[in-house]
Amino acid sequence: SINTYLLCPRKYYYRYIKRLIPPEDIALIRGRILHKVVENIFNIKELSENYEFELKIVSLDLLNKVWNENLPTIKSLNLNQNVINSYFEESKEMALKFINHITNKIKQSSLDVNTTFNNMKGIREITLESGQLGVKGIIDVVNDDKIIDYKTSSRDDITEEYKTQLGIYSILFNEKFKKPLSSASLFFFKFGEREVKITDSDIIEAKEKINIVKSKTSSENLIDYPQKIGRFCKWSTGKCPYFGLCFPKDNPNSKNNSKLYKY
Repeated sequence: SINTYLLCPRKYYYRYIKRLIPPEDIALIRGRILHKVVENIFNIKELSENYEFELKIVSLDLLNKVWNENLPTIKSLNLNQNVINSYFEESKEMALKFINHITNKIKQSSLDVNTTFNNMKGIREITLESGQLGVKGIIDVVNDDKIIDYKTSSRDDITEEYKTQLGIYSILFNEKFKKPLSSASLFFFKFGEREVKITDSDIIEAKEKINIVKSKTSSENLIDYPQKIGRFCKWSTGKCPYFGLCFPKDNPNSKNNSKLYKY
């Protein structure tokens, strides 16, 4: 929610003050599917000697299973079948990229296959909360003093948004486990793992952003949440889920906008 406000206060208003939950899109559904695939891969108890082949087969089987479970929702988006097929094929590539990441870690380790594999599992999907700062976050993997967050982005830039997110996670980790992070990484399904150095100044800046957002989000008045018009309103392949509410004249279904959202 911190990054949502920094991206656009008006978007924050619709999502967290009015609690308008936008319809899912294909990118969001695909991200959830890949997270589920990873979760199930790490539920494997023991790998065989032929682990590389085994993991590839299991990952693709899992992807097919979870994709088909979500297929009714995907079809409800009324996308062109070629678009759906393209997302599915790209998702297969992403799943295999993750398997390559695992197998490379195993090959590089001096430990046996299953010890290395089990060491990679860590604590998954852990929710950390700071009562002092009034923020919480769901971290994909906490492994000793390292955290990893999964991304399905089409680019692997370490953006200011990601730095803020990891800075907040660092604060939450420190408060929960009473020790600093030694490492924070983003795993981009399309590109691989990128380690991000979180400095003391990053943590200070993250705290400042938290306090700024807290000070500006006590109001429930629309006027206190200005639009931040820019490239995240509308782009070549999509638009903000609240675009129709911000720019009703550009939306042919503007009279029915409220019906697009869940409360």
